[in-house]
Amino acid sequence: MSTRRLARALGWVNARGASVPSELGIGIGITTDRFGFRGSNPVARALTPDIFRIACSGDSFTLGYGVDDAHAWCARLASELPHTETMHLGQAAYGLDQAWLWYQRDGLPIAHQLQLFALTDVRLSRALEADNGGRNKPSIAFRDGKLRVNGLPVAPQSYKELNRAYSTRLIRRLRFVQWLRRFPRFDGTRVRTASIAAQWPAVEAVFGELAAETGRGAVNCSSCTCRPPRTSPRVQTTRGAGSKPRPRPASACSFLT
Repeated sequence: MSTRRLARALGWVNARGASVPSELGIGIGITTDRFGFRGSNPVARALTPDIFRIACSGDSFTLGYGVDDAHAWCARLASELPHTETMHLGQAAYGLDQAWLWYQRDGLPIAHQLQLFALTDVRLSRALEADNGGRNKPSIAFRDGKLRVNGLPVAPQSYKELNRAYSTRLIRRLRFVQWLRRFPRFDGTRVRTASIAAQWPAVEAVFGELAAETGRGAVNCSSCTCRPPRTSPRVQTTRGAGSKPRPRPASACSFLT
C-alpha cells in the first residue's frame, strides 16, 4: 500500500489526506494533508502575520525516505525555527521537471514567503527523460529558444506494465549489476552527464520560471542563485496529439557558484 497515486499532469503524486503506517519500513509511515503534502499539521491557504512559511521541494531526499513525518528535514525546519511553518512537497523519484510542475500546481496557490528547492544530479537527468525506471512522466527540453514540457497528459499504465518496470528496477539494484557499473563501459554516469550538459538551458529556464512565478528577486537552491533576466523566452507545453501548446511567460537564469 502506498500514499502515491497516478497523476496525468505529473506522473505520480501523493494522495490527499492519506496515511500509510509502514510505507517506508516497519513503523515508518507517511501521512499527507488535504493538499497532498507530507505531514499531519494542517496548512491554511492564508498566512497570518506572525508565521513565516517555507515550501520545500525535492525528491526522496526531501521526502525523507527512511524516516517518519516529524524527522524529514522539511519538518525539522518547522520544529527548530520559531514561528515557522513548512509545506512539504518532497516526492520519491521526482525529477526537476515534476517538482517544478507540482509546486506550480499545488504550492504556488498557498501563501508562503520562501521556497527551498533541493537539487541532486539524479533529479537533473530524470527531468530530461520520458520515464523513470519504466514509470511514465513528463520531461523538459529547450528547443528554438523555448522551454518545452513534453508528454502531457502522462499516458496511463496498466498494473502489468508497472510491475514489469518494478522488476527492472530490482534487477538494477543487484550487487552484481552495481559491481559492473564500477567499470566505465557499464557506467551510465557519463551518458547522463552529457545529456544534462546538452540540455542545461532547460535547467536554467526552469529556475528562471520559479523566480518569475514567485515574484521574488532570486530563487536560492543548493549552491546556485537564479535571477530573472530582463527578457524572457516562452514556455510551451506539449500535451499530445491533437492538442495545442499552451504558452506562458517565462525567464531564464544563470547559475552563480
